[in-house]
Amino acid sequence: PAYIDGFYISVPMGKFVVAGGCSGLNYFLTAMTLAVVYSVLYLKGWQRWLVFGAICVFLSLLVNWIRVFMLVLIGYYTDMQSDIIGDHEMLGWLLFAVVLVPMFWLGGKLEQPVSGDAEAKVQHPSVVFSLPVWFAVLVTVVACSGPLLGWSLTRQATHNPVVLDVDTVQGWRQLRDANVAWWPEFSGFDRREAWRNSHAATPVVLKVMYYDRQAQGKELVYDGNRITEESRRLFASQRRLTLAAAPGVREEIVVTGGTTRLIWWYYWVAGRPHISDTEAKLAQLAGMLGGRFGAALVSFEVACERGKASCAAQRQGLEAVVSEMTAHWLAPVQTSE
Repeated sequence: PAYIDGFYISVPMGKFVVAGGCSGLNYFLTAMTLAVVYSVLYLKGWQRWLVFGAICVFLSLLVNWIRVFMLVLIGYYTDMQSDIIGDHEMLGWLLFAVVLVPMFWLGGKLEQPVSGDAEAKVQHPSVVFSLPVWFAVLVTVVACSGPLLGWSLTRQATHNPVVLDVDTVQGWRQLRDANVAWWPEFSGFDRREAWRNSHAATPVVLKVMYYDRQAQGKELVYDGNRITEESRRLFASQRRLTLAAAPGVREEIVVTGGTTRLIWWYYWVAGRPHISDTEAKLAQLAGMLGGRFGAALVSFEVACERGKASCAAQRQGLEAVVSEMTAHWLAPVQTSE
């Protein structure tokens, strides 16, 4: 029995988090490197290169899934007491070493000549490693283009920071940091602002954390960012709510400072709200190519009634506020001559 919520896996004996280092990127990069070297040395034809590369990618992902699954099982059956739980890196590499056997066996099958290449196999028994000049130039250009593009985009990022207008909407009052008891646990932001709307049926606090310049470890969509610690979260949902102006929000009920809070939040990327991490990343890429670099975390929160963790009474008022503000930000800017 397990409850899976995003990167968190909860079993009766404890909780696991699939952190950034558990993504399988190390196995993926190692497998791809082996695939490229093996293909260039031993395989004839780009079709076989692609097939062997796909095989290596699949097996590298598979071994990571097996590793995570095994860790959860080990934790479950040992009451989280096994030493492997705390030091599980070696387990992954041992599994990866086992996967190398079928990987290279399949590579050997792809080496075997078929129809037309039988004669070539006889005439050229030795391996000849020769890369055309154009291919070497292409590899060099591709390798350099990524860092150059990233450097160029990063330089432009601060020239057009995103700003979500709140002051012109009636009823909102900006808060100083000293008057804000709690912030979402997002890191690497460039600036943050908070407002309170006391004119709504239920007082709502709006918090915006801006990311003007994103870099490694300083990203809006990042597995280390979260609204609050797992131990303080009572409920979380990624369901889409029926809002007039937005595709939906992500909802969490958390306990901070002795107060139960209902929080609706989304990412603001490329001028629109997004609730999915994947959608936000894709929108960020499209926005960068279009010259829109700024992004932000937008959260709305209300305090729930004491002793009532469902927060049912607060949802209706919160939906009206979120719809109004989202529609205001999505409205086209009016310019006067």
